Order: sequence, then structure tokens, then C-alpha cells
Amino acid sequence: MDETKTYRNGGLLLLVGSIVTFLPTLFQILLGGIPEAPMFDSIRNMMIADKSLSHAYALASSVGLAMSLYGLVVLHSYLKDALSHMGLVFCQIGYTAAIMAWSLDHSTMWLNSSISMGIAMGFLFGIFAINGAGLALIAHATSCNDNFHTMLSKVFAFVAVSAAVGFSISLFFMDNNDMSTMEPVFGIMALFELVRVVWGVSVGMKLREMK
Repeated sequence: MDETKTYRNGGLLLLVGSIVTFLPTLFQILLGGIPEAPMFDSIRNMMIADKSLSHAYALASSVGLAMSLYGLVVLHSYLKDALSHMGLVFCQIGYTAAIMAWSLDHSTMWLNSSISMGIAMGFLFGIFAINGAGLALIAHATSCNDNFHTMLSKVFAFVAVSAAVGFSISLFFMDNNDMSTMEPVFGIMALFELVRVVWGVSVGMKLREMK
């Protein structure tokens, strides 16, 4: 097997996948604004307001997650680290759940119901601790390898594990009808997504240089 080509492909997909999954989140915040209470109904109304764009967001996110996951698989094959292996298993669970959640966005628009939106949020928020922990383990393993940006990886590992803990605690306080309980969740997600895309692009570029 041509490992150099595998690293290049994996790095490219991690880089592109990180950007592709970040753009829908960015544009939804910029174009859609912050949802109002009750949150699920508000988000559903935003999605229905432009169904074509919402379908595109969901599709792009699912494809981007699949691309990113392959990139993480290739990254682990380079690191050959026990922690990155554990993190990869966690991410496989988390990314699969996230793809399922984004796919439910299509059902939300077809059925014009907030029920599927609530289920999607359950997938995203409920499994985030596993996904965040997985990315933290991979980032920590990456930070121990001098071929990558060690400080950025350490920062992302800290942000990822902090976000995982924050989301887990928030599950006990979130109320669909009270946006004040949801604002910290959106703040955590915004910070996590920003650092994640920077880390994904940086590591993806470095992985493409490996031989």
C-alpha cells in the first residue's frame, strides 16, 4: 500500500471535511440568527423558511462528517497510538450519531414537525460527550507527535474535553421552552466548532506532508 498517498488523501479529506462541516453551522447562525423559545419549533420554522438551503446544509454536514472520519482513521494509522485508537472508536460512534441527526433534518422539513428535530437534538447533545472525548484523545495523541502543531492540538484537546463535560452537565438543565438554559450550550458549541475547524485544517495539511 502506498502510505504516502494514503496520508495525502486522508489529510485532504480531514481538511476539507472540517471546513464543510463548519460552514453550515456558521451560515445558520449568520443567516438564521439565534432561535427563540420554544427552541425546536423555532429551528423548524427557520429550516422550513428555506427548505432547499436547509437540505443542502444537512447533506453537506453528513458528507463532511464522513470525510472527516476517514481523515481521523488515516491520522490514527500514522500515529499508531493507543489513545488515538480509543478516541477513534469514540468518534466512530459520535460521527455516526451526528450523521443520523443531520439526516433527521430532512424528515423535519418533509413532515413539518418538531418531533424529529427533538430526536435529532437528542442524538447530537446526548452523544456529544462520547464524540468530544474521542476527539480529545486523538488531539492529545497528536500533541505528543512533533510532526504536528503540538500546542494547537493541546488546546483542542482541552476545549474538546471541556465541551464534552459542559454538554453532559447541560443535559440536566436544558429546557426547550427557556432559551436562557440553551445559551451556554450554543456558546460551548461555537467555541468547540471554531477550534475544531482550525485544528482539522492544520492537522490535515501536516498529514498531507507525511511520508
